[in-house]
Amino acid sequence: MIAHDSIILCVLWVYICCSRGISILAYLNLLTAGYEFSMYVHFILRSVEFYVFIVGILMIIGALVFPTKRKAKQKK
Repeated sequence: MIAHDSIILCVLWVYICCSRGISILAYLNLLTAGYEFSMYVHFILRSVEFYVFIVGILMIIGALVFPTKRKAKQKK
């Protein structure tokens, strides 16, 4: 079962990924302005949004694959 903390982290990183992913898609408007696709890729690889998006994807995968484990407190 996925811990409560993992769910919160996953939701947080999904939000960050979506907002950065939308920014990356918005930059597709550069193609209609006359830029070539190679220039678009070069621009995206240099932008902060791309790296935040990649880190967000990795954090989502990490939150789902490696959930936090809480030890139950033992009552004496």
